[in-house]
Amino acid sequence: MDYQELIYSVSNHVLTITFNKPDKLNAFGPQIEREFREALQRADADPDVRAIVITGAGRAFCVGADMGALTNASESGVPGKKVEPAGKTIEANYERRLTYMLRISKPMICAINGPVAGIGFSITLFCDFRFMLDSANMSTSFARRGLIAEHGTSWMLQQLIGPMNALDLLMTARKTRSALGAFLFTRGLWLIVVEWLVEDGDPVSPGQPLLRLHPIVESADATEVTR
Repeated sequence: MDYQELIYSVSNHVLTITFNKPDKLNAFGPQIEREFREALQRADADPDVRAIVITGAGRAFCVGADMGALTNASESGVPGKKVEPAGKTIEANYERRLTYMLRISKPMICAINGPVAGIGFSITLFCDFRFMLDSANMSTSFARRGLIAEHGTSWMLQQLIGPMNALDLLMTARKTRSALGAFLFTRGLWLIVVEWLVEDGDPVSPGQPLLRLHPIVESADATEVTR
């Protein structure tokens, strides 16, 4: 596939997927959504890929939906997808937007290089590990637009930080960042959502998180079974 809005690069058994719309802070629209899903499924079927790193080009990871792209699609008369109820079987639920990420057999590391919100935030929740620049900020953002927490966000977030803390972030849609200090740390909230913080000035690079996960690329079969 010829990718237009992301970069697909494999080196030493590690695939790096880079959202590549820096002029729009890597906002998520129909094109990048299709490319992202295809890239993950392609990597899952490729025995040479043993781990996946997801990051963003420029100063943001992904600030949410590309409202311009959605508006253009609506005005052009492109039919939207019919909203279907939850699948009647567990298998059907793993085919839906973002939940398909749970079926990827390769470990996914999210390298958050800047602001992340909305569906960008949702993507981070479906990854196995999260690294984030110390000055970057997160927001669920859905409540600010009068939306529900879409794409499995409400379920995945409470698995990581519990129902009460998840409701806090979902209902307030406040921005959180490590620089806020002791409040987030004493509640154990930030370091559960984001496992490792990276000091400003240090690039959030694929090699950095994988140094801790070296066995992943050396034992593909064991890693797949564990995942």
